[in-house]
Amino acid sequence: MVQMPNQAAIAQKQAIAGALQAKARDAALGRKALVAEQAQDDLFTDDISGDVYKCFPATLTEANFTVASSTLNSETTIMSYQVPNGIEYLFRSPKSSQDRNSPYLYGAIGETTTCVTTLMVGYLRIKIKDASKNDLKGQPFAGAVSQLDSADPIDWNKRLFFNCRKPIRAKAGDYIEVTLDAAKQWSKTTSTIVIQVLQLTKVG
Repeated sequence: MVQMPNQAAIAQKQAIAGALQAKARDAALGRKALVAEQAQDDLFTDDISGDVYKCFPATLTEANFTVASSTLNSETTIMSYQVPNGIEYLFRSPKSSQDRNSPYLYGAIGETTTCVTTLMVGYLRIKIKDASKNDLKGQPFAGAVSQLDSADPIDWNKRLFFNCRKPIRAKAGDYIEVTLDAAKQWSKTTSTIVIQVLQLTKVG
């Protein structure tokens, strides 16, 4: 006579099968959420207009800027760049501790009398102004010059990110300015700055 499985064994098998199905559903939902999150990281939505923009990495260096000498012990605009027609940039701080798409900056601001790798004592700001230069639209970064000098573009833990509280857009005609407040003159010929920013393209 063939022995029929008892009710307890059947219930146990059904419970195991149900748990496996639930686990598979959770894994699928997790993968779907991850893909959606990654796609969202590449998009920027204007809070006012509701327009959606695709974000692409772009790089600005000291070669893009018009440079000027600094005034000792006074905040001076040492680099200025006007955003060309058809271009729009986005500056933002990291969304989370693992935000791999977050823009960042690095470089070396040196003194005129020393090697460029010598850390310069001073205060650095990046500002976004309108075309008239009268309206300060935002300040993507403010910090010590030594932060820029010691930043590492490769080591994630040593990257220097923008520290603005809200995303800041630099539209065509706006100015991106770098200011310096230091007791010594900076070297225009040997100093470097690399700004990894996001360029916006409207979707639809």
